[in-house]
Amino acid sequence: MTDDKKPNEQKNTISNSTIQGVVNLGNMRDVQITMGDLTQALPNATDDEKAQLAALVQQLEAALQALPADQQKDAEKIAKRSQELISEIDTEEIETEVIQNKATALQNAAKNIAGVMPIVGSIVASIFQIAKINIGG
Repeated sequence: MTDDKKPNEQKNTISNSTIQGVVNLGNMRDVQITMGDLTQALPNATDDEKAQLAALVQQLEAALQALPADQQKDAEKIAKRSQELISEIDTEEIETEVIQNKATALQNAAKNIAGVMPIVGSIVASIFQIAKINIGG
């Protein structure tokens, strides 16, 4: 048999068609963190601090997208923890204890990838500094 086709392998050719829905492109990942309106969330922050925070979130997204495929779950966890922290800061009724817990969870998630992508920990620390979040450890 000269057919190079493996068992259970299927090849389909699609032409003159439109594909709708989700397309999985392998290692390509889209990790996004929505900032919300941090202008109101951080009323004492200067315009420069708010711009720095926005830049840090963009850097964090880029770093998470650059993680190897086997670190995808860690990237998703960090994005989720960042989003939770930002959402908590972006509320009218700020609860310091909840913010501290979310910040600690984010810091711990960043520590999990420190060996692969140490810059994430630095970015997270800078976000804490601008948002005036103090956590131990």
